[in-house]
This record gives sequence, structure tokens and C-alpha cells, in this order.
Amino acid sequence: MIIGHENATSVTVTIPTGSSHSVTVDGTSHTGSFTFSLNKLQTFHLGQTKATSAEATISQYKIVADKPVSVISGNAVPHRVSQLAPVTKYGKKYVLIPAYPASDSRTTTYILQAVETGKTRKHILKIKA
Repeated sequence: MIIGHENATSVTVTIPTGSSHSVTVDGTSHTGSFTFSLNKLQTFHLGQTKATSAEATISQYKIVADKPVSVISGNAVPHRVSQLAPVTKYGKKYVLIPAYPASDSRTTTYILQAVETGKTRKHILKIKA
């Protein structure tokens, strides 16, 4: 979900090259990038509708706005959401902890996505409690 903070905010969403994804907005299908505007407190819900796990992520989509916006990401099962920070605020060191409860034998999976100009790398890290 993308939330506008100011009136007349222009937002461009870019779908990753080579992806089989398309986004339909007001009856028009988009496969590269598309632009729309938001006013203060207006929202745009961007979600996947693919049934296969290979196509079920929108984690490599790029969202650029000319004014501040909030981007909320998550999934429905189990219900988890978080607000994403702008890439300009990313750090270089992070602390990863296993999901609660850590006492059982479940594996916690983290998706680490490196962001560099012109490059996107995705790494999957699995930690067994």
C-alpha cells in the first residue's frame, strides 16, 4: 500500500525487467512502469494475484515519488505488515533474530535484497532455531 503525505504527489511504480507481472489500473494493463497521483492520505493498494510462489512477490518493484509517501508491505497469511524505509535510509549492519518462539525447530527465512544503482541482488538466508 502506498500512502500520500501531500496533495498532487506523483508516484511511479516500475515492475522488474524480465518479470511476468502486469498491473491493471483503471482497466489498463501495465508491464513496465506506470505513474499515478495521490493526494494527502489517499492510498493505492498494490498487490499480487498470482497463485504460484515464484510469481507471488512484488519485492523487486521500485517505487519513486516526487513528494513523501509511506509504503506498507506485508502478506495475508500469516498477517504481517511493516512500513518500508526509503533506500536512502538503509544502513550496512543489521540484527536478525528468529521468529517467536525460537524454542521450536522451525526455520526462519529472511529475504535480503541488496540495492545498488542499476543492480538488484536478492539473497535468501535461512536460520534454524
